[in-house]
Amino acid sequence: MDLMPRLPRSAWMTLVSHALSAVGTGMTMPFLIVYLHDVRGIAVGTAGLAAATVGVGALMTNLAGGMAIDRFGARAALIGGWSVAAAGTAFIAVVGAPWQAFAAAALAGVGGAVASPAQDALLARLAPRTRASAFAVRYAITNAGVTAGGLLAAVLVSGGRPASFFLLYCLDAGTYILAAVLVACIAVPPPAEPSRPRPAPRRRLGEGYREVAGDRLFRRIWVLTVLLVLAGYTPLISVFPVYVTESAGLGPHVVSIAFVANALTVALAQLAALRLLRGCRRTSMIITACGWWATASCLALATGRLGTGLTIAACVLAAVMVGIGETMLSPALLPMINDLAPEPLSGRYNAATSLAFTVGFTLGPALAGLMLQHGMGAHLITGSIVMSGLAAILAHRLALRLPASANRMTQAPPATPQVSAL
Repeated sequence: MDLMPRLPRSAWMTLVSHALSAVGTGMTMPFLIVYLHDVRGIAVGTAGLAAATVGVGALMTNLAGGMAIDRFGARAALIGGWSVAAAGTAFIAVVGAPWQAFAAAALAGVGGAVASPAQDALLARLAPRTRASAFAVRYAITNAGVTAGGLLAAVLVSGGRPASFFLLYCLDAGTYILAAVLVACIAVPPPAEPSRPRPAPRRRLGEGYREVAGDRLFRRIWVLTVLLVLAGYTPLISVFPVYVTESAGLGPHVVSIAFVANALTVALAQLAALRLLRGCRRTSMIITACGWWATASCLALATGRLGTGLTIAACVLAAVMVGIGETMLSPALLPMINDLAPEPLSGRYNAATSLAFTVGFTLGPALAGLMLQHGMGAHLITGSIVMSGLAAILAHRLALRLPASANRMTQAPPATPQVSAL
């Protein structure tokens, strides 16, 4: 059975560019604090604050990125975002003072904040009839790219060779530049003409976001997105490693094995899951993902009561379950949002969605750190089960209001526009 979906050539080019950036991210993602402290001699506390500036820069410019997409187009915004991210990453490679570390990290965050929604908007434009497949493939290659980048970093980086870190960040910047060049070669179709064409009114700064905020259906999806991050992604990234090492008494190598198992599950199972789920409702897929995540959290709770061998197996299995849930969410959530977004506001809708992810990834680790500091790891995992339940309830209620065209995996082909090489 052929698992590879049929996508337009331009969509595949976009996915290849995304794979390049994912490899670069995988090479440098775990090392920023270590690099700034051990190689550049910046105090570890200051290095941690500098690393957090990546998220601060993203939060400050996320919504502006959406306006840039709607004003200049998704392709131009993506090229600009990756160019800024490349500059920030290259700057990190040569920092020599704390203020430079803050500036470089903020620049990288700004570039990522623009590039992330631009990728979503561009991919949705290039694959209007196969959005679920396109976003599923993108999620699979993200995990594969990050894993490949991590393995490459393991070969290249050496604590005794500071130049190896310099090389790593230069290579990361290079992947962004290559990705931007590839996107620049893509021909983007114009939006489908409405049945009764009329000139689009010029929007003042922020006016478009008032329309997004006034969309009651999107507000429900925005809250659902934050809950999904807190229910599935935050426990895996922030809670699981500490709980496994402290409460279950396992070594860090078990965390590494579990993370590899999670990434491989997504990379290998995503396309098969896409085939199996064809014809399902997207809200049903989200609810099922919540069920997998809740089960994984229950299994994690039991790890401290098992023998060592069973505990290791349970940890790895929990990470695999989280990955299965991720394969169900990726072809459901973002395609649903892009089906609902009006074409003139596509950038703003995607940017607002990206902001929901950022909020979730900011709140989750902060809350996790406070609770873990007070020995409340079990309570935190119980909370993730509750979050999964709340997200499932919200998805069920959303299904009652969501148009059928946005809640199905397959779409009727729209009128095919002429492609212009912009």
